[in-house]
Amino acid sequence: MEFYQSLFYATPIFTSFIIIEIIWGRVIGNDVYHNIPDALASLSSGIANIIVKTMGIYITIIGYTWFFNKVAIFTISPYSVWAWIITFAALDFSGYWIHRWSHRSNFLWQTHLVHHSSEEYNLAVALRQSTSSLFEYSGFLLIPAAIMGVPPEMIAVGSFIHLYMQYWYHTQLINKMGFLDKIIVTPTHHRVHHAMNPEYMDRNFGQIFMVWDHLFGTFQKELDDVPPVYGITVPVQTWNPFKIDYMHWWSMLKDTWRADKWMDKLNVWIRTTGWRPVDHDEKYPLGKIEDTSQLKKYSTEISFSLKLWSFFEVALVAYPLTMLFFWMLSQGISLEEKVLFAAFSLFSIFTYTTSMEGKSTRFLNTLRLFFSMGIILLSANNNFSFNLLTYPLTPVILGFYSISTILSFLRLEKRQIV
Repeated sequence: MEFYQSLFYATPIFTSFIIIEIIWGRVIGNDVYHNIPDALASLSSGIANIIVKTMGIYITIIGYTWFFNKVAIFTISPYSVWAWIITFAALDFSGYWIHRWSHRSNFLWQTHLVHHSSEEYNLAVALRQSTSSLFEYSGFLLIPAAIMGVPPEMIAVGSFIHLYMQYWYHTQLINKMGFLDKIIVTPTHHRVHHAMNPEYMDRNFGQIFMVWDHLFGTFQKELDDVPPVYGITVPVQTWNPFKIDYMHWWSMLKDTWRADKWMDKLNVWIRTTGWRPVDHDEKYPLGKIEDTSQLKKYSTEISFSLKLWSFFEVALVAYPLTMLFFWMLSQGISLEEKVLFAAFSLFSIFTYTTSMEGKSTRFLNTLRLFFSMGIILLSANNNFSFNLLTYPLTPVILGFYSISTILSFLRLEKRQIV
């Protein structure tokens, strides 16, 4: 099963849980979706991530199949209960260390930073995932499973299940869960992980089972007198997922360029997260939060109309177009079509998330409109798998993009950080 195929089943479930969380939060007086642009940014980041994953834009550094073919002593039947226990234990062990390394390595932090960049905490945040994960290196951590003969197909299917099981605990609406807190990762554990309080920083890396955090000394319980403060210590100050996805590497490049010592130029890339040459914090401050109690959450004062329009953009345009793209992939579209549709989708996300910041998007909206018209014309005249001119959805989408362009020229966006 391909990644995008699994999303056809998972996405409706994820959406349903978000709706339930919105309703229940308001019923109990804890509205965890009060910041609409933040929630839309999270959803947009998720869409961008799955589009990039679908395109296969990453390099596998010795995959699991290679190890399986080289070192397998046995071959386990996928119908064995033990096989699935071994599979999930191996995936969770691997996931723990990759997760931990992504927090502790200055270079790898960029690939995970976007997931922690929200200063809110809700199920939408679970979908904040990176487009900068360009390397796949988990294979060697799964060598024990390969030795025991767990087939690659089980690892592939197990990976989908393991990933989607990490969704539910991104919520503030479920408190401590008694004995379950001792066995599996629950919302209380993961709230700690997403917090930047000194007491909670870089703790609870487990993904499904808590045993690894207890075993390797990274467990921290949620304290009743220390409410979690969510986000990262160098706030991203943007809703645009692509800016977030590369801003840390850009900062590292600048530190490398400015460093006087050659060893410091190297250390920027190989030392622990946040490492900078001795004098750079004073000379080139990044706006790091030293006292979490003084955090002023990022927000943009934009009109209700623009918030509503942005919601329509995500819910009625970006999401349906992404699902249509996945359906087209299942029908076997050409590489050229894949690249065009993916590039357009990513550019569209860049456009409307910039608009949510209240910045002028006249040029971006105009370019997006012509981009969409170009794809439609190409589909009709260049033997594409699908002639988009024949689809009833096409004039609706073009109309939406046309109105977006007109609104951008009417200066609907007004930016004021509060």
